[in-house]
Amino acid sequence: MKKISLLRKLISGIKIDEEISFNNGNGEYKVISLALFLLNNNSGRGSVILGIFTDLTELKAADELIAKRNSLINLFNDVIKFTNKSVDLELSIKYAIDKVCQYTMWSIGHCYMLIKNQLISTKIWNTGLDSRFAAFREQAENLPFITREGMPIKCLQKAKPILLDLAGLKNEHPLSKIIDIRGYGLKTGIWIPVMFNNKVAGVMEFFSSSEAKTDNETIYVMSNIFLEIGSMMDRLEAFNLIKTNEKLAALGRFSAGIAHELRNPLANISALSQLISKNESDGKNILHLNYIIENVKIANKIITDLLGYTTPEELVLKLTDLNIFLNELFKKTEPRFNQSKIKIIKKISANLPSVLFDDLKIENALMNFLTNAMDSMPEGGIIKFTAVKKRFEDCIKIIIEDNGIGIPEDNLDKIFEPFFSTKQNGTGLGMALASQTIKAHGGTISVKSKVNSGTRIEIKFPIKEGGNFE
Repeated sequence: MKKISLLRKLISGIKIDEEISFNNGNGEYKVISLALFLLNNNSGRGSVILGIFTDLTELKAADELIAKRNSLINLFNDVIKFTNKSVDLELSIKYAIDKVCQYTMWSIGHCYMLIKNQLISTKIWNTGLDSRFAAFREQAENLPFITREGMPIKCLQKAKPILLDLAGLKNEHPLSKIIDIRGYGLKTGIWIPVMFNNKVAGVMEFFSSSEAKTDNETIYVMSNIFLEIGSMMDRLEAFNLIKTNEKLAALGRFSAGIAHELRNPLANISALSQLISKNESDGKNILHLNYIIENVKIANKIITDLLGYTTPEELVLKLTDLNIFLNELFKKTEPRFNQSKIKIIKKISANLPSVLFDDLKIENALMNFLTNAMDSMPEGGIIKFTAVKKRFEDCIKIIIEDNGIGIPEDNLDKIFEPFFSTKQNGTGLGMALASQTIKAHGGTISVKSKVNSGTRIEIKFPIKEGGNFE
């Protein structure tokens, strides 16, 4: 019928100009341009059909490649424009996932983030997730990781994109959570790391119900999209730091202004109380006066800590022998620990390197951690103190562990915030000052805790040639 239709067109004087696509005998996909003309003889009647065939396969492939690359560029630019304007990380992640799913026509897009060294579902999914994946979503969000061999854990470990053909699986479980992929008809899975400060901060996962292959260019663009998400995290951290510094600067100006006004009357109260107590014979009155004097000291310390946090003094650095420094620290603290029935187990490496420290500030910081550990064990307990030079790391690691009451998970992120305290008489500045001191020395601090099991504080100080500062 096709041949008859073409012939009728030619007889009617219509030029034939069509494209025909097909698979040849070798299984190759071909695109041909077909042009047919009917040539008339001297009597004016058509007698010869002239045909011109042009192989357009390579040209069409080039056009498709250009169109695909333009689409990828548009995809990337759309995400960049959105993240550059946004200060909402979750919204930007969702936008990026939606854009990728729209371009690739994939069924599922989902985000994990690394929180306290664990990959946690952010519960951010592509818009319009099909209801047939509802159980998959619930499993991905709530099932614990039971193996470190599958995805997304392997992507976290390798820090590079990983593409899996799920259709070819037999008895293997490709995920770190035992979820029956085949039960959902998913054929392809891809995992992309989110990089932040040269470390994996999260993993994006996508699944397709189609067996269509994903090319390297698409994977490359996806990787760069989620590199941009990591860059956004960096920008937001810097933005939040600026906001915090601005608040601290304002608080510093306010604190400096009122410090003088508060200290003068406090000094007068303390001086008068001491003077009266010298001439007072009533024991009860003397006790009350001593209580006033003690509380004046507490008020002065709060002012000093507040000024120290909001307007920190420059470090007074000197080369410090860590072994001598730590031994002297424990000579000062052991009487208090003995009185509180606290047993100290020390593991301090011999011949620790000398480092540049502001001894007074570091001593105050460590004393704060030790005191908090002691306070967490009102009936007595054990504090383990470790100080080692890691063989393959250029750092000093100090670990303080206790078996006290622990810190609720909801409070772990707040313990270094100024004015946050769970103690009845706490100012909430001790941990903030200690953290500030550690960071001022180029160090890092991390805390792990479990209620009724104890707390572990890990501090790392870098060691650099000629000292621990550039």
